[in-house]
Amino acid sequence: MHKKIFCQNLLDSALKNSIHAKRKQCLVRFLSDLMDYDTTLSVTEIGKKLTSKTTVKNKIYAAQTFVNNFKLERDIVCIYKSLAHFFWSHAKEIVVLIDWTGGCSEGYHVLEASIAAHGRSIPIYHEVHSESEQENAEIHRQFLLRLKEVIPSSLSVTIITDAGFHREWFQQVLELGWDVIGRIYSLYCYQIEGETNWHKVKDILFEGIGKASALGKVKLGKTKKAVEGYLYTYKEKLSGKVRKKKNKYPSHDKAHSNYYKNGWVLFSSLNKHTRFLVSYYKKRMQIEQNFKDIKNEQLGMGLRRNQSSGKTRVNMLFFLAVLLIMIAWWFGLMIESLNKHRSYQANTIKNKRVRSFIHLARMAYRHEPELLNWDLFQNIMSDLKQQYHSFIECGALS
Repeated sequence: MHKKIFCQNLLDSALKNSIHAKRKQCLVRFLSDLMDYDTTLSVTEIGKKLTSKTTVKNKIYAAQTFVNNFKLERDIVCIYKSLAHFFWSHAKEIVVLIDWTGGCSEGYHVLEASIAAHGRSIPIYHEVHSESEQENAEIHRQFLLRLKEVIPSSLSVTIITDAGFHREWFQQVLELGWDVIGRIYSLYCYQIEGETNWHKVKDILFEGIGKASALGKVKLGKTKKAVEGYLYTYKEKLSGKVRKKKNKYPSHDKAHSNYYKNGWVLFSSLNKHTRFLVSYYKKRMQIEQNFKDIKNEQLGMGLRRNQSSGKTRVNMLFFLAVLLIMIAWWFGLMIESLNKHRSYQANTIKNKRVRSFIHLARMAYRHEPELLNWDLFQNIMSDLKQQYHSFIECGALS
């Protein structure tokens, strides 16, 4: 009951009358019934979790109807926009991480935007596209335009991406009036301001392990679509860890291992201290943890177990996962601010966070559901927002 009342109040406050009341009620039902920590995002498992006096068969049919609800799917951008304005309208600056990930269904991929935060990023928008549309420049442009619609216009936005996003992407971000930080690979040429010679990115020499340096203002690319910004270099110290178990995705793991071993060449529109740029770019890995929370079968919501096919079904399942994580992150932050988080630790560590906000929230749903109190959440909401804003303004996200 606590979960349903909380979700009802949250969606009423954020969405108001922006979507049909019946679709809002449908969303409240599924969110409140799936907030537990052993949720698995497959249609059958979702159906089994629903609270109803009907048979399990009918509940599975209700889940089937939900993931095929194309009318609710049309409201996704509106819902994301309303929630973003509810949580972030009073902020000054946000750092947004963007990346592609597999849709856990053959032939589909997800493009997601998440706000950098403590430990885990907070997803704020996503789109599902076919494999042929992955990393397409026009898809990227349309995604950014819709993201611009979602994010409050008063915010200063910095976009962070990996090397899968190229020069055209940087230009598209800058045209929206946002800043960008992105990694580039060796195929590019650059020209330092005040020089006539062109240099190859692959010829850049790194200063040393753990040392960052700035190359100054440059023009990236020899074509007419060249983009101007600043180049920074950094080479991370390797952890030396050796995988003990055979990896399920060896080629994927090998590629990411090589990316990490190579030095970073970062392009940015920001003329900041090198440590600032590097520390911000390191936050990009938060979105990978986000994907793990959604897809992992043991530690996350197990989206990989779903056998759904079709764009609408994949889109609705991912949408459900994003909303569950968004609510869990804020609830976890609230638990920590109330100093209740240590009762969920198996140790007495006090100098660092032991449980992520997501895991903390999902445990509290089960053991202390009375903490999910809307009046309490509203009372400390401004303090929770200020905590996040201070992370950004100090440049000390951790």
